[in-house]
Parts: sequence; C-alpha cells; structure tokens
Amino acid sequence: MNYLELVNEILKNRKRDCLTLASSPLTTPTIDQMKAVDAYWPSAHSDVDLMVRLASAAYEVAELKGIKVPFELTVEAEAFGSELNMGKMGRNPYVTKPAFESMDQIDFSDEIFERGRFHIVFDALKKLSEKYGDFLPIYPQIVGPYTLLGHLIGAEKMLRLTLKEKEKVGETLLLLADFNIEYAKRVMESGGNILCIADPTASGDLISPVSFRDLLLPAYKKISSSVDFPVILHICGNTTRFLDYIRDSGFDAFSFDSMVEVKTAKEKLAGKLALVGNVPTIEGLLNGTPEKVREYSMKALNDGIDILCGACAIPPQAPLDNIKAMVRAAEEYNEKYCR
Repeated sequence: MNYLELVNEILKNRKRDCLTLASSPLTTPTIDQMKAVDAYWPSAHSDVDLMVRLASAAYEVAELKGIKVPFELTVEAEAFGSELNMGKMGRNPYVTKPAFESMDQIDFSDEIFERGRFHIVFDALKKLSEKYGDFLPIYPQIVGPYTLLGHLIGAEKMLRLTLKEKEKVGETLLLLADFNIEYAKRVMESGGNILCIADPTASGDLISPVSFRDLLLPAYKKISSSVDFPVILHICGNTTRFLDYIRDSGFDAFSFDSMVEVKTAKEKLAGKLALVGNVPTIEGLLNGTPEKVREYSMKALNDGIDILCGACAIPPQAPLDNIKAMVRAAEEYNEKYCR
C-alpha cells in the first residue's frame, strides 16, 4: 500500500492492523522548512504558489507522509468579516476583532466562498492533488464550529454565553455546522482526500463535559452524517472526560493532545475512531532531542496510537531533526513488529 492507501485503511477499520506511519493532519511548517523551500509565513498564507511550496515541504523536507493546508485557523473568520493580524515567520495569524457583536448576526450564503482567502486554499489543494493526490494524504483543515464561533464573536464572550445562553449557543453551532459541511465539501472537491476538523477551543480545559455533550456533540453528528469522506477531529488540551461523547461523534479518527493517555483513548474509542497523535509538541518536538522524540513516539505506538503525529501543531521553531525522528520511529516500529 502507498501512504494514502494505508491511512485510508486505518480510518476505514478504525484501527491499524500493524503498519503505521508518521502523517500529520495538523500544521507542520517550521522555520527550517521555510528556509529549505524559500517560502515563508506570513506570505505563504496568501499566495498559492508559496502555500503549495511550503505545504510540500512536510513531505519533501520533513519526510512526513502527508500534506496539510491551510496552515492556520483564520481563513473562515476573515471571510465572515473578522479582522486579523497576519502574524510573522514564527507566528500564525490571529483574530484581532471579531466580526459580530452577537450570535443573532451570524449568517452565511454561498457568496461567502468568494471572499477572503478561500480561493487560495482551493487553488493550492488543486495543485497539491495533481502532484501528490494519488499516493499521499492531503489534509484540508477546516475550523470546527466552537472555535469558529469564538473567532466570530470573541472567545471570552462565547465561553460566557455557553453558560448563560446555552440554547442559543447550541442553535448557532448547528448553523455553523452547516457552514462546515459546505466548506468541507468544497475543499474535498478541490483536491483534499482526508478532512481534518480542528476545534481546539472545544477543550476540556475550557468547557465542561455536559456542555460538550449538549452543544458540541449534536454539531459534530450533523457534520459526520452529512459527508461521505473520511474525517479526523482534532481538539487541543485534556479531552479525557469527553471521550465517551467523541466515541459517538461519527467521525473516523480523533487527533488528541499528550494530556490524554493513549491507553485511555484506546479503551474508550477502540472500534469507533482511529487514534492520531500524540507526541508532545513542547517537551518533545520543540525542546526535546531526536532521542527523546523517538522515546515519546515508541511509547505512543506501543500504547496503541494508530497514526503518529504531534499532539498539536508543530511549533515553527521545532528542529527538523526532531520531526524526522518521529518519522524514523514509525519506520522502526514497522520494521520491528510488522514483518
């Protein structure tokens, strides 16, 4: 099997038989990769050719068995009208002013996809698919409904309203799930082959299990029941208390933080979602050594991770040798256990 076939097999079966690989549906560009291909943030967020060149570096330079675009979480918010700071070489764009004062103002039509940088993402996916789509996972990443809501009305306001106006928040998340569905179909038609939904704010560090169950789970089920392609859900932070609900989300895989024990996730999700992660990004990929990254990687694989990648986006300052150590660990595991 090639890399795309292997990932699809893992997602279809909700587990790996033995073979694994290091393939990241999360953000992968580092300063070392930017220098290697002469494509830098923030320019690569807004230029098709630079986006393609830098996205390709995940495979061509870092040797990860997958490619992901866009590199950040503000494409949707910008199109809705939120104001951005486009960041710098070592920092991603972020929202400086939300688009709306209240949830009642949120609405969208197909015309929204003519705004902002959607066309950059669509064109980049087309070019990446032409070059890599037959053998490599190409992960379009869209922003999940809860994180997107925070970008549109402000994260602090959203967290407050989650407690005070729960019913309205739930209705708005279902509306944004409709937007997620439409955007997901468009990125997949453009050239993606495995979707990643990144919803980092839907974290156990920020909301309760009850809120997750009552608000996020219905939105996730609406998305998963409306698409016919494989979907990986990523949530940052400690989601251990959410695993029982994530099990019923209908998605194909869960990408999770190093705060979640792989053995616990496997116990809760086995047979329902494949496990993606969870090599520590700070202690391992950023501040560790290749030997330490290998140690984290082998532990994750031995504990039952199905697809190896960072616990979250790879920090731009992470050394290239540390990323390659994760790739080598997957290859070592296959050589040792899967012959």
